[in-house]
Amino acid sequence: MNNILILGAGASIPFYDPVLSSERLKTVISDRCRWNDLVDRYRRAMNDENVNMVNVPAIMCVLNRINNEHPNYNFEQIIEFIDKICSFNFNPGRDSKIFHDILFYYNAKPQNAADHVWTFVPFLFRQLIAEDVANLHANHKVGGYDDLTQLQTKFISSISNGQSINIFTLNYDEIIWDAIRNLDFVSGFGNEGRFDIKTFLSAKKTISFPHGHSRFSYDDHGILLHADSQKANDSRLGHIGDSDDVQTVCLIDGSYCYSFNTFISTGQQKEPTFDLNPYAAYYQKFASDCLKATKIYIVGYSFSDPHFNRMLLNFLAIARTNRIVIVDRILENICLAYEFMKHESLIQKIFDLFGISRIPMDNSQREDDLNRNGFAEITPQIILYKKGYDVFLYDFNKINL
Repeated sequence: MNNILILGAGASIPFYDPVLSSERLKTVISDRCRWNDLVDRYRRAMNDENVNMVNVPAIMCVLNRINNEHPNYNFEQIIEFIDKICSFNFNPGRDSKIFHDILFYYNAKPQNAADHVWTFVPFLFRQLIAEDVANLHANHKVGGYDDLTQLQTKFISSISNGQSINIFTLNYDEIIWDAIRNLDFVSGFGNEGRFDIKTFLSAKKTISFPHGHSRFSYDDHGILLHADSQKANDSRLGHIGDSDDVQTVCLIDGSYCYSFNTFISTGQQKEPTFDLNPYAAYYQKFASDCLKATKIYIVGYSFSDPHFNRMLLNFLAIARTNRIVIVDRILENICLAYEFMKHESLIQKIFDLFGISRIPMDNSQREDDLNRNGFAEITPQIILYKKGYDVFLYDFNKINL
């Protein structure tokens, strides 16, 4: 019997104060003071060479316009917008990229100025995120962090005891590293910090970071894993101005446009990173494990990544005995029939993703169980736990999900 554990953004919420959320990261990447500080350090790393200068007012002008015209954009949508601007300005020649030619078709013009180059801006957005994640982990853990971590360790140990397991975390933070420190999980990264695909794919207990991580940096040799996030932050920025093979690489070539998803993968076009290891190996192993697993635990995931959602659909189709346990926090009582009408509610997204167009006739008992006990099988093969990840960690050994 094999298990998979998927950790979305909601899995990190109980561990930090203030919480690490999409709303927080939107504030972080829009903060002028943070930009001034980071760009000052960037300029020093670049030895103040004007050829690669970044102008904070130019960035803030674009950010303010995006936020004014699209106030409901989350941080990933904002970065996707910025990435496309930067791709076009990096190489604004015709016949360079399909996306650029589309812009030319509508008479778009590149916006490069004498004192501002867009090339490194997407890297700096991701650096802001990584630095904030490192700061939260170093200085803003909740008072009961160690107790919660110990409970998470026990949970992971329980579902991995005597069987294969892949932890598939979509988060950038270091919480999971603390939890698995003594559990013999394999990341695939050796003592030198470089990824070994054979070691990773042949291991029975693995940890994957398909959206990148704050401990990652990227150079001509690929992804480098550092001992902690702060060391990675210092290394990334420190090597941005180098001219050798350890220079920080900030973009990846692509047929549609340039991709800036290197050490952190964000925005709304993450798929190009799956051409690179370790991301290709993560995706390959997740697909392979879905064929062999019997249960998938999903914690705090918004179901917003189609490339992973398809694997979940296939997993349920393989065998009727396969189960998905979804852990999230829903405070109000639930009426399953009403959830069909609630746009963007978690349960509505689950129903829509898994093609559930009607609820079972015995749904009243399911609702009673869900609202009284905090968990129930909301549809065949799918169990929902609604009291939050922190409470789930306390409850897990008592409820046997």
